[in-house]
Amino acid sequence: MVVTDYSSGMPVYRQVAIREALQHQLVEEFGIAPNTAQKVLTRLRQEGAAYAVRGVGTFVRSDEALQDD
Repeated sequence: MVVTDYSSGMPVYRQVAIREALQHQLVEEFGIAPNTAQKVLTRLRQEGAAYAVRGVGTFVRSDEALQDD
């Protein structure tokens, strides 16, 4: 389920556009289905390899941050 942060001050359409852009990059680069791209992002967040900033997007942690864990 997609979580939209109505209190972030960022318009909902912008939040959705950012999320879709990242998914679109994964779909294009790796040739995977959009649902698979969303599962990848969710799994990376669960494993600590990526983090989400509400209203901004999902970011992959740096190599140094991953090695420290």
